[in-house]
Order: sequence, then C-alpha cells, then structure tokens
Amino acid sequence: MQQNAKICYFLRPYDQPSIRVGLELIEKVFDRDPIVRAFDRNQLVGGDILQDFCSEVLGLRHLVPTIPFVSENTTLSAEATRALLDYGQFLDDLEGEISEEQSALVIRRISLFVDPAGSLTALTLNPDLVDAIRRSADQYIWLRDKFGIEFEELDYDNIKSEAVGALERFNNPDEIFEYDHHKQAWLLLSILHTMTGPGQGHMRDKEHQGSPPSRTETRQH
Repeated sequence: MQQNAKICYFLRPYDQPSIRVGLELIEKVFDRDPIVRAFDRNQLVGGDILQDFCSEVLGLRHLVPTIPFVSENTTLSAEATRALLDYGQFLDDLEGEISEEQSALVIRRISLFVDPAGSLTALTLNPDLVDAIRRSADQYIWLRDKFGIEFEELDYDNIKSEAVGALERFNNPDEIFEYDHHKQAWLLLSILHTMTGPGQGHMRDKEHQGSPPSRTETRQH
C-alpha cells in the first residue's frame, strides 16, 4: 500500500500479481528451481534481507557482522498516504499540466514530512480486508508445499481459493484504511508553510512540529 502511495498510485488488493506465476517463469527461463526466502524479519538472518542473502544464499556467513543495517523505507501515516493518493488522482485529472519536477517535489515533501510528536494516524489496514487477504492466500499454500515457507499469521486450514472474490469490494482507499480529515489538513498546511513561508525549502520547521492545531488555529493559517 505504502510503496504504491509513494508513486501516487492506488493498487487494489486483487490486482496483485501471482507469486506462483513469477517463480514458475524464473524456473522456465533459468531451467532450475529458484532459491526463495521469506521477506519476513522474523525469518531473516539478523532481521535483514542483505545479511540473510549473504549468509544463507552466498554462504559467506563470516561477512554478516560487517554488513550495516540500512533502513531507508520511510513509513507513511494514514494522512500522508491519502494525500499522496489524492495528489495522484489530481495529476491524472490535469493530464501533464504540472511538470515532473514540480510534482516530484510535492510527492517528496509529503513522503518525508516530519511528525515527531506522533500526532498523525498510523496506517492500519481495515481488519475485514486483512481477513479477506489471508483467506484468499491460496498461493501461500503452494509456497509452503514447494519451498517450506510458512507465515505464522496465516490460518492455512481457513484459506480458500474462492475467497479471492471477497477482495473485489475493497475498491478505493476509503474501504482499505481510515484517516483523519483534520490531521490531513494540518499536514498539508504545514507542508505548504515550509514551501512558501519562513524556512522555505526545509522540512523540519520547528514551529510546526507539534500537534495538529485546533479548528480556530487552522482557520488562522
């Protein structure tokens, strides 16, 4: 969800490509079974994909302590996610009237917004959607049977291939996660201030790093 939001694109859950199709294509091209590792921090060496690859795939376990843990995958709030998706729709409606440089600046500002007080809403998927995804994850049964990869979050006895149809009703962001309209307004006003007001060009504007303002304060802005 967040990866697609960062490029201002909404991908419906049931549009996800099949893991099985991708791996079978690799088998066909290279004429061998691929090595498959679960992207799950609980199963990876050191909780890191690079350390895991070096240790388990390349067999260079003595190098693992020398590999720094790098994490540049910014976590988005629900409000930032919705703002990015809304902006993507806005760009589609304008059909190229805004330059790529201008739109990239806006996207970067929203994606890297600093919220040190933790005032914004953590992005959490609708529990009904999570349940539908887990019940329709029949390709994970194939992953378990062929590669021995299991995920403790899945109830394998409850997975049904026909449950995929249940995902089709989650057709827009409002059905997938919740966000706060007031907090989103504060987010956008704060970003606008950093781009046009004092401290132009800086994301870390101290005056606006606290909690979202009241309705009266928002009107004053």
